[in-house]
Amino acid sequence: MKSHLLYFFCFFLIISCTVNNKQKCERDKTPSLKTCFIQGFPWNDREQNPINAHNGSILYHEGTYYWYGEAHTAPSFLPFQINCYSSKDLLNWNFENIVFPSLTDKAIFPQETVILSHPIVIYNKETQKFVLWVKTIESNPKICIALSTHPNQRFQTANIIKDDKKETPFTLFLDHNDKAYYISSLKSEIRLYPLTKDYLNIQNQYHHLPSLFQGTISLFKNGLKYHLILSNNQKTAQLLSADSIHGTWTTSGNPYTGPDAEKNFHAQLSFILPVQGKSHAFIAIFDNKKDSIAEKATPYIWLPIIFNGESPIIPWYDTWDTTIFHENNIQ
Repeated sequence: MKSHLLYFFCFFLIISCTVNNKQKCERDKTPSLKTCFIQGFPWNDREQNPINAHNGSILYHEGTYYWYGEAHTAPSFLPFQINCYSSKDLLNWNFENIVFPSLTDKAIFPQETVILSHPIVIYNKETQKFVLWVKTIESNPKICIALSTHPNQRFQTANIIKDDKKETPFTLFLDHNDKAYYISSLKSEIRLYPLTKDYLNIQNQYHHLPSLFQGTISLFKNGLKYHLILSNNQKTAQLLSADSIHGTWTTSGNPYTGPDAEKNFHAQLSFILPVQGKSHAFIAIFDNKKDSIAEKATPYIWLPIIFNGESPIIPWYDTWDTTIFHENNIQ
């Protein structure tokens, strides 16, 4: 009975948002300024160039959002550098800089080019430095940690960690007390390591969480509750929740609803963004695996997270805007 009520709750939200936003968003497919999130259409920056920031993360700092992502460039479309974009409204983005260029230190990286994966930037209030973590994809993978004094300027490598256990994928999580964690995925478990105070290294001790399968990890906190979404292209996503970051974690199934929810919307979840100025408001950010860059269809899917009590749900919307958080009494 409970699952049926949840289904009808999500269905009602999808219909409501689609009806309210469809006409406005239809006029927004090629605007100079976007006012809606639209799935399946090109997403360009303010210079009308396709946004090139894949499998990335977003940092909010002093009124501005900064989007960091892998730069997939022709002819190989492999990521060898990290791009940064900025926005005030999450819809209209300015290209800022290549904040982390190709790694060329032959003593550390003997191969010609180094593929970079899933950049994450967090801000350290104590050191007043922006800290970038990015993984290399090679036979002997490493984690590069780099620093910058500005969110949109070049990051300089400060530390390199050998990933002997080849724990992949990974994410970072910054808690309310500014304590930061490195979370990695293994076949048998998820490992949660505290970072050092400067966010430049991993402490040795770790807590382990149950791992249903190996996949990308997205961790966020709503109120006093921690939520972790484990996602894999070949498996249905799973939600784990806990009252403490150290557990006990409980599993509650697939948080996605709508068409192809069991197939993860044919996309890979890369980051969950808290919307500033609103409580209980988060956006799930995916890289779309269905559309190719060559076709210039949007490689990104952004969806709102809706809460049914304490349980997060990520329903599919063709079009939506941030008024959904107000309309559903979440603000």
